[in-house]
Amino acid sequence: MVAYGLSTLPLMCQLKTEFPEFQDAWYADASAVVGPWMHISHHFHCLQQLSSAFGYFPEATKGVLVVSPSHQLAAQAFFSNLGAVNVCTGHQYFGGFIGEPNKLDSWLLPKIDHWLLGIHQLAQAAKQYPQAVYAALQKSLQMEWQYLQYMVKDYPSFPLKDAIFHDFLDALFSTLMSATDPCKALPSPCEIFWPGTP
Repeated sequence: MVAYGLSTLPLMCQLKTEFPEFQDAWYADASAVVGPWMHISHHFHCLQQLSSAFGYFPEATKGVLVVSPSHQLAAQAFFSNLGAVNVCTGHQYFGGFIGEPNKLDSWLLPKIDHWLLGIHQLAQAAKQYPQAVYAALQKSLQMEWQYLQYMVKDYPSFPLKDAIFHDFLDALFSTLMSATDPCKALPSPCEIFWPGTP
C-alpha cells in the first residue's frame, strides 16, 4: 500500500498544479477534495483522464459529495451526468464526520451503543480479570473515543462517562466506588481505598 501511495504522488502534484484553489487530501488510494461543488466535476474529469497512466481508476459510484442542505438538489442535478454519485449533507470520513450535526447523530449513536456494550462486557469480566479489562479499556475503547473526540469536536460524552463510572469502575473496584464520587476519588492516593498500601 505504501508503494502504491508513492506511485500516485506525481498524480497528486499534477492535480495540485492544475487546481491550486482546491484543498486535496490523499490517503493511499483514497482521495478527497474541498472546493466549490460546481467545479468539483471538472476536477473529477481531470482526475479520470490523468489517473489511468498511474494505475489509478476512480469510480464515480464510490464518490461522495457533501454539500450544504440548500445546495443538495442543485448538486444532485448537476452531478447526475457522472452516474451514481452520492450527494448528501453529511458523511463519515476517516473516523470522523463532515457535514450537518443531525446527520452526525445518526452516524455516531450506533458507535456509542457499541462502545457502551463493550464497557458493559468489560465490567462483567472485571472481578475475575481486573488488569486485563483495565488494559482493554485503556488501550482499545479509550483510544477509539479519543480519536473520535479529536475528529468530531464538542460532542458530549455523557453516556460513556456514566457507563465507565457506574458500570465499569463499580465492577473493577467492587463496592468501593459506589460510596463516593468517582471524579473526586480517582485522583486520590490509593491509601483512601486500601489503607497501608505503599
